[in-house]
Order: sequence, then C-alpha cells, then structure tokens
Amino acid sequence: MSRLGTSVFLIGGVIAVALAAGLSLFFGSTPIPPDQVLGALFSPDMANQEHVAILELRGPRTVGCILVGAAFAVAGAIMQGVTRNPLADSGLLGINAGGAFALALCLALLPGMSFAGVVGCSFVGAAFALAVVFGAVSFRRRNVDPVLAGCAVGLFLTALAQGVAIFFNIGYSLTFWTAGGVAGIRADTLAMTAPFIVAALAASWVLARRVTVLSLGEEAASGLGVNVGASRTLCLLVVLV
Repeated sequence: MSRLGTSVFLIGGVIAVALAAGLSLFFGSTPIPPDQVLGALFSPDMANQEHVAILELRGPRTVGCILVGAAFAVAGAIMQGVTRNPLADSGLLGINAGGAFALALCLALLPGMSFAGVVGCSFVGAAFALAVVFGAVSFRRRNVDPVLAGCAVGLFLTALAQGVAIFFNIGYSLTFWTAGGVAGIRADTLAMTAPFIVAALAASWVLARRVTVLSLGEEAASGLGVNVGASRTLCLLVVLV
C-alpha cells in the first residue's frame, strides 16, 4: 500500500471510530433524547439520571472499548514484528494463559482481594509466562519458535488454571473474568487503567521504527544499528502492559 493509501486508510479509520463513539452515546438499551446527551457532555448535572447514565456508564464504556481495541491491535502488531510471525498474539504467546493462571490462584486462595489486587496479580502471571516463553527462545542452544513455545507454555498454564478452578469450584468466577466484557467498566476503573494503556500506546509509537527493523531479522537489524536485545525487551514490556 502506498503512503497516500495508508494515510487515507488511517484517516478513514479515525473518522469511523469517532462516528461509532458518538453514536454509542446516543443509542443504548435506555432511550435518551439527543438534547440530554449533549447536555451531559457540555453542562452536566449529576442530579439528572440521564446525565449520570451518559457520564458514568456509556461514556466510560465507549472510551474503554477504544482503548482496549487500540491496545490489542498495537500489541499484536508489535508481537508480529518482533517474532516475524503473522500469527503471533497474546493468546499464542502464553500471556493470556499466564494471567488466567494467576487469576485462578487469586480467586481460590485470596477470594476477598480487591479489583486492583486481582489485576496486579494477573499482570505478574502474564509477565511470568512471557518471560518463560522468550527465555526459551533466547536460549542460544535451542532453535525454538516463539509461537510454538508460547503454545506449549499456554497449554500448560491453561491446564493448571482449569485444575485450580475445578478443585476449588471457582469455574464460574474464572470464566466471568477470562471471557471479558465492557459492561463493568466505570469511571473509576477506567481512571485506574487508562494511564497505563495510553503510556504503552505512546511508547509503541516511539518504538515503531525499531519494530519495523526487527521484522527484517536480527542480522539485518544489527547491521542497521539497532540493539536487538534491548529493543526486543522494550517491545515486549510494551506488549505486556
């Protein structure tokens, strides 16, 4: 695709996202008049239930969907560039399974843990899985494909998570978390997570050139003056976040 074509595609994508975001505020399970939607955006009245629905429910969900979609897209693009594999994503590299295993342990052993604590433990589990996968790949005496290593680690951790869920009878709770959804997004949870996603997206913009060079292969990247080890580590940290 030419540079002009890419620019047109990106501009069209931004317009489509903005249009969809705007429509999501006006349409929902409960009909809200357009004047009330505009009033909630420009002169909010928290005593008005329709304004509260816009600012506390529809608005955070819309912003959350945009951030999550951007995060998944960018993470997938970075992983595909770093691993040089068009199938690479967080599921195939074991990151999701690592988070699910840590989540299962939290639900089983620490059922009263706060939302922030559960998210933090899941992050640690995902980081552990990613470290294991790329630790195996970086071991120079073994020629291991990252996707194959990720599948093996992911299957193992998924089996452990399911075993914990069955033993402690937390299958429903685990499925509720791992299935995902945006119905539970509120302004407070968005305020807690959005800064990390925005920071990671900004970092990915800075690392974009390195990802492009890494996709050419380690030898080519080194020849072009890129520190392969440091660049790969930074990219994986951004993916993890």
